[in-house]
Amino acid sequence: NREALKVGDRSLTWRELDEGANRVANMLLALGARHGDRVMMMLGNSVEFVEIYYGLAKIGCISAPVMPRSVAGEVQFICDNLRARFIIAEADSAPIVRGLAPQLKSVETMIGIGSGHGLPHDFDALKKKAAATEPGIAVAPDDILTTKFTSGTTGTPKGCLRSHRNFIMAASVLMMEI
Repeated sequence: NREALKVGDRSLTWRELDEGANRVANMLLALGARHGDRVMMMLGNSVEFVEIYYGLAKIGCISAPVMPRSVAGEVQFICDNLRARFIIAEADSAPIVRGLAPQLKSVETMIGIGSGHGLPHDFDALKKKAAATEPGIAVAPDDILTTKFTSGTTGTPKGCLRSHRNFIMAASVLMMEI
């Protein structure tokens, strides 16, 4: 019941964070997500970002955080390179996603967060309906957890892969340093 996360005036306990991540995982499974699917996230720092990141990890989907202020060309390049099946975008980024929708061939599901996003699926409504129980999907340590794209200073952005094992080891080293 201790505080796990605080973003602005919102905070979650460890239990609430785990339940939120489970709801996200179960919501995505209900929408057809499968282990190994790539999910592009166009979100700023928020409680939802953390819930989605860990929810994706619980079902073996690969998160791909993209700066919410990215321009349309960058978004399309990253999405095509990634072969994302899902995009989750906050309301401020949704106009770019809506404008690119016809060109994003791999994207099957678009989920919006916040009022006025105008995307086909609403994050809050779907999350509310989803179960808070563990999704029960097997994820191996060497499965890819996330793909982060470089700034592309020498050309186009390049995806850098990070496995679940990489994440756990980095967290372990950080805890030893503290």
